[in-house]
Amino acid sequence: MLSDWLNKQIISDLYLESASAELDFRILIEKRYNEVEAAGGLVVNGNKEMLFIYRSGYWDLPKGHVEANESFEETAVREVEEETGLSSMQLIEELTVTRHFYFSHGKWEIKKTKWFLMTTEDGKVLNPQFSEGIEKAEWISFNRLESVLNQSFRSVCVSLEPFMIKFLKP
Repeated sequence: MLSDWLNKQIISDLYLESASAELDFRILIEKRYNEVEAAGGLVVNGNKEMLFIYRSGYWDLPKGHVEANESFEETAVREVEEETGLSSMQLIEELTVTRHFYFSHGKWEIKKTKWFLMTTEDGKVLNPQFSEGIEKAEWISFNRLESVLNQSFRSVCVSLEPFMIKFLKP
């Protein structure tokens, strides 16, 4: 059973292949786990650098939970602002959706995150949200991308790396 695998952490990745993966995923997972909706930003500046945050030993992209009566787009912009102090971004387009499991408050949850491409010309000093455990917020160049992704979550690497390379490659 999936919950046994997750609780024992005997798998590192789970891949589902199906003609209707979304439907099969829902049938397998939906009744057992609470799905939490979130949104985040892949933010690129005028120097072709990407905005990352560092928390709990991992590099990640800014993201967070959707609040009541808030769109995914509004959430993505709000979370980038809150977690990094960056403002004056332009939301360009939705890139992809990721899902990952995490353990919170004694149970496993699934976080469904919609990712958006954003751009900014803001050269403002970044201000990490220490109250959320964010230790650093930094602009990462293409030259540093590989080492940062080696210290990142698999869902970020697999799902978003192609976009990162597309938007950062010199």
